[in-house]
Amino acid sequence: MSSNEDKAEALKLEGNKLVGKKNWKGAAEKYNEAISLDPTKAAYFSNLALCHEMLDDLISFKEAATKCIEVDPSFIKGYYRLSKAHALLWEYDQQLDVLERGLAVEGTNLDLQKMHKVAKQCLDHINKFDEVVLDAPSGSEEESSSLAYFGGGAVNKLPPNTKYATLERLHIPPIYKKYECLRKYDDKVKPLMKSFYKGTLKIKWHCPTTDTIEVDGYLPNGGETVPVISFKGKRERQFFANGFQTAHNKLYHKELNSEEKQHLCIVMMLRFLAAKGSQLELDEQTTFDLIDALVKMCTQHSLYHDIVHAKMIAADIAFSKGCKVLFKVIRVAEALEAAKRYQEAGEIYCEVTDAGKYTQDPDAPAMVLHGYAGLAFKRAQDYEQAEREYVTSLRLAGPHWGRQIQMEESPFHFDMGGGNSADDNLQNMLIFYEIAHRAVVCGFRNDEAHKRMQLANHILVALLYTAGYRKTGNTMFRKKKLVKIWKDQLKPQYKNSGEALQAVVHATMASTIEEYHERLLNCFSGDAYEFVSDHSQAERERMLAEFLADQKERSRESSRDVIRDQGVTIDLI
Repeated sequence: MSSNEDKAEALKLEGNKLVGKKNWKGAAEKYNEAISLDPTKAAYFSNLALCHEMLDDLISFKEAATKCIEVDPSFIKGYYRLSKAHALLWEYDQQLDVLERGLAVEGTNLDLQKMHKVAKQCLDHINKFDEVVLDAPSGSEEESSSLAYFGGGAVNKLPPNTKYATLERLHIPPIYKKYECLRKYDDKVKPLMKSFYKGTLKIKWHCPTTDTIEVDGYLPNGGETVPVISFKGKRERQFFANGFQTAHNKLYHKELNSEEKQHLCIVMMLRFLAAKGSQLELDEQTTFDLIDALVKMCTQHSLYHDIVHAKMIAADIAFSKGCKVLFKVIRVAEALEAAKRYQEAGEIYCEVTDAGKYTQDPDAPAMVLHGYAGLAFKRAQDYEQAEREYVTSLRLAGPHWGRQIQMEESPFHFDMGGGNSADDNLQNMLIFYEIAHRAVVCGFRNDEAHKRMQLANHILVALLYTAGYRKTGNTMFRKKKLVKIWKDQLKPQYKNSGEALQAVVHATMASTIEEYHERLLNCFSGDAYEFVSDHSQAERERMLAEFLADQKERSRESSRDVIRDQGVTIDLI
C-alpha cells in the first residue's frame, strides 16, 4: 500500500469517528481529504454521500453517490445511496434506472427490491398529477384585476348589474402586500418569495377521489424537482382533514419560519383555486370545505382581506357550477365587514334581497338581511342609507312586529325570532339613532337629512318610553329630563302606551323614508320643534374628537361580530 493510500485510509478512519459523534461537516472534510489522496475507493465516496445527506445537501449527496458507482460499479451500497438521493429529489424515473442497474449487480438484495417497489409506486402517483403555470400580472396592481371571475369556469355566470359582480378580483391575493419588500430575505430565498407572492408559480395537483386533493407548489424555472410546499385535504364524515408540509424541500424548510410557511400555503392555494377551482374533479361539498379550511387559516392570521378573496372564490365557483349561491354571496358580505369594507358589504346585503337578481331562500329572510345592511352602513358612517335599511327591516317584519318586542330587560325573555326578531332590529336602529344624534350635536353631520334623523330619534325615544320600552342600547332613555321634554311634545293620543307603540309600528310601515319621517313628526304637537344644544364651541370640539375616536374603535369590530355577540345569526347551509 502506497503512502497516499495509507494516509487516505487514516483520514477515512478519522472521518468514521466523527460520524460516530454525528459531526457530519467534520467527517465530510476528512473524506474529501481522503478522496484527494486516493480517488479510487468507492467507500470514501459512499461515506461522503452519507454526510451530505445528513447535512441536507441533496445535490452534493447525489454527486458523491454517482461518483461512488463510477469508481466501482460493483459497490452495491453506492446504488443504495444514489437511489435514496434521487428519491429525496423526487426523481423517481432516474431512481428506478439506478435500482435496476443495482439489481443487475445483485438481484437478491432485499433493500434494493423494496426501494424499487416504492419508487415505482411514487412514479405512478406523480404521473397522475396535472400541471398549470400561473402567470402573474406584468405591471401594476390595477393590471392584476383582469380576472372576470374566480374559479376558471368557461362562461361568466355572475349576476349582471350587481355590486357583487363588480368586486375586484385579483390574480394575486391581498396577502402579497405583506411580502412586497424582500430585503430581509437571503438571496437563495428571494426567488421563492417573489414567485409565490408576485410572480409565476407552477402548481401540480391530483384528485385521487372526489373528496380528496393533493396540491404541490414549485418554482417555475429553477429546475427544482421537489415542491416548495405540499397541501393535502380529504373530507371525512364530519369534517375536512387537511394539512401542508415543507420538510421535503430542505432548503426552504430551514430558511422559513412557521408563519411564513403557513402564508405560503395560503397564497398557493388561493392562487390555485382562483384559477382552477371550478374545474377540479371534486364534489361540491369538498370544494367548499377546502375553501373553508383556508378561511380558517386566514382567520388565525387576521388576514381579513384574504378571507374576502376566499369567499369570493367560493361564490364564483357556486355560480359557475350552478350551485345554491345566495348564502355564498352573503358570506362574502360578512367577510367584507370583517375587512372593514362596510359600504360594499351593505350594498351586497341589500341586493341579495332582490328576487330579480338572486333566487330567494326562506332561510335568509329579507328582514334580517336589511338589518345586517343597516349595521354595515352604520359602520361605514352612511347614516342615511343605514336609516333606510333599518326602517325597511321593520316594515318587512309586518304590521304586528310590535308584539315581538321586549319592553324591559328580563332573564325570562323568550326570543320569538331566534335572534333575528324585530326586537333586535329595533334595538340596533335605536343605537344607530343615538350615533346620528351625537354626530349632529358635535358637528360631524350638520345637514337637514341628519337633523331629521336626530328628530326621529327624539320622537322614537318619547314614543317607546311611553310604551314602556326600556332597552339600554340607546342611552337617551336614561336622560329623563330630555325624555320628559320630548314626551311633553307628543300629541295627547300618543301619551297612551298602546297608541304610542302602534304609532312607531305605523311609521315603519311607510313605503318611503320621507313618509316614515312624516308619520313620526305627525306624533308631535309642535310644528317647529328643534333640539338646541347648549354646549360651547370648545365642548363641541371635544365631543367631535371623542365621537370620531369612538367610531374608530367601534370599526375594529365588524357589524357581523356585533350580531354574533347578540346571538343573531342566519343558519347558513
